[in-house]
Amino acid sequence: VAIAWLLAQRAVTSVIVGARKLEQLTDNIAASDLILTEQDLTELDEVSRPPIAYPNWIQEQFAPTRTPAGNLA
Repeated sequence: VAIAWLLAQRAVTSVIVGARKLEQLTDNIAASDLILTEQDLTELDEVSRPPIAYPNWIQEQFAPTRTPAGNLA
């Protein structure tokens, strides 16, 4: 599924796979035949989205409570 997901990404032009056994290579090649639906891709994108890195997450969390710099009244 991971290889099929990668192949479905617009920015990915090729996927490099590694296999030690013939079974692994066969499984990796079979991924090119797996068709993921738009719903599949959306769900995989959601669960694999990395968390927002610091300091961005803290800025998003507390930005609504900040006083704008020019408005200290």
